[in-house]
Amino acid sequence: MDQSEQRNSTWIIIVLGIVVLGVIGIVVWQKYSAPDEDASFTRTDESMATGTWTTTPATPPAMPAKPKMVITAKHAYRNGEHIIVGSIPLPTSCHLLTQTTSTSTDKKKAFIEFVSTAAKDADKCAQTPPPARFKVTVKADKTAAFSATFNGEEAVLNLIEAGPNENLDNFELYIKG
Repeated sequence: MDQSEQRNSTWIIIVLGIVVLGVIGIVVWQKYSAPDEDASFTRTDESMATGTWTTTPATPPAMPAKPKMVITAKHAYRNGEHIIVGSIPLPTSCHLLTQTTSTSTDKKKAFIEFVSTAAKDADKCAQTPPPARFKVTVKADKTAAFSATFNGEEAVLNLIEAGPNENLDNFELYIKG
């Protein structure tokens, strides 16, 4: 091998060494300069003046709203009273359901508060109880708007009009769906 071939081989080895070192340097630089996953890059007025980026914590996504309980019940307006009957599933057969009603002073709004309370030793009760039935009567305007809560949280009150001859003391609530 003559001197010129040896010189070319040396240069090729040097160039390949520089390229390999450059690739290793880039990989190491990216690994150790990667931002936190919980951070985002933003430009502020100050950083625009200096030409630098600042790191700020990322805003966590909003938690989805807890779904509201839907209470489906039969409704009738008879003799100046609203009669609402239905059933609500409770956690155990030892839970009790109570309800209280109130109306606005002008009787155009009615409110029903449902509360489920556990009796003693509720953990020893059947975990798949039948739904608890309820019957509520409210003296309010015929076109009163109803709202309800269940255990202090807003509930959706889905009222189904009862037939004119339907006995709400002995009701069956069948919902197709």
